[in-house]
This record gives sequence, structure tokens and C-alpha cells, in this order.
Amino acid sequence: KETTQKIAGRIVEWIRNIFSRKGADAPGATLRITLSQPVFTYNGNVQMPAVESVRAGDMILDRDEYTVSYSDDNSRNAGKYTVTVTAGEGKQIVSGTAGYTIEEADITAVDAGTLSFAYDGRIHKPTVRSVKAGLLKLRSSDYNVVYLNRNSAKAGKYFAKIKGKGNFCGAVLVAYTIGKAVNTLAVHGKT
Repeated sequence: KETTQKIAGRIVEWIRNIFSRKGADAPGATLRITLSQPVFTYNGNVQMPAVESVRAGDMILDRDEYTVSYSDDNSRNAGKYTVTVTAGEGKQIVSGTAGYTIEEADITAVDAGTLSFAYDGRIHKPTVRSVKAGLLKLRSSDYNVVYLNRNSAKAGKYFAKIKGKGNFCGAVLVAYTIGKAVNTLAVHGKT
């Protein structure tokens, strides 16, 4: 308990000094926080950085001199999050914040099944079988498929664009073709 009082006293003394120099608002009475990793890429799991160091003025605080809280204890989805560190006791409390980001994962592979069709006068389009971002397999709600040529019935080359959404970003362009019609001509000879 004596050690805890010494530690708390060290921070409280620092806060008092700031308050006495800068007044009741004490804009300089904030903690500077260094995070282990400020940027993550979505992987489907909860991801939160560790607090590497906390500085109160020129002092580096020990881990037992402050508390840490996260804006979302379940930070799994792509977005921006905040870590708040608080030190001191009673009315002599000081805090600081640091942000971290979970970025969307890029689409890396698409299996669109059959990419070559024989001309028969009907519209043909490939059917997306699977989309991946690294090792993650996306659900159909994680991407959009846009066929860039709506009327793909004639012989030619066409494209489908598979674009990530939500926790996924990037796009993959898939080419598919419809072959020319084959003429079958029967020749009947005279006998």
C-alpha cells in the first residue's frame, strides 16, 4: 500500500504542478500514449493494441500507475477506435487518448467458375463461386458483383467486377467470353 501511495503521489504532484502553472483548465495536463500497433487489417478476430508507454510530462509511468480502457472491447470490424488512459486519484485525475484503426482487407482471389461460353443467342454470365481476402473466405454479403456489359449474348469478350464491401475493399475484374457461332452446313449431293 505504501508503494501505491508513493506512485499515486508522484502523479498527483505532477498534476498539481500543471494546475498551479496553467490554471484550473490545465490544457497541458494530458497523458501521451504510445500504442504497440496503431493500424491493423481486418482478419475476423478482435484486434486491440497494447499500451507500450504512457508519459506524464517528462515522467514515464509504470503500468500500475494508470488504467486503460478501449472504446470497443470487441474491435473486430474495420473502423476507427480509441484507447483511453487515466492516471491520478480523486480530483487530481489526468487522462489521454490514442487512436487505432482496423483497415478493410483487400480481395485477393476470385473463382468465377465457367469463363467461356458457346454462342447460342442467350445471355451468359459467370457465377461467382468464391471470393477470398488472403485466407479469409468472403460471404456473398461481403462483396458486390457488377456485370459491366448487361447484354452479354453476342460473341465477344465481357467483364464482371467483384468489389468488396463492409470489412473488405478492392476489386477484381474477371473477363469472360462468348465464342462465335459455329455454322453447320450440310451438303447433299445428287445421285
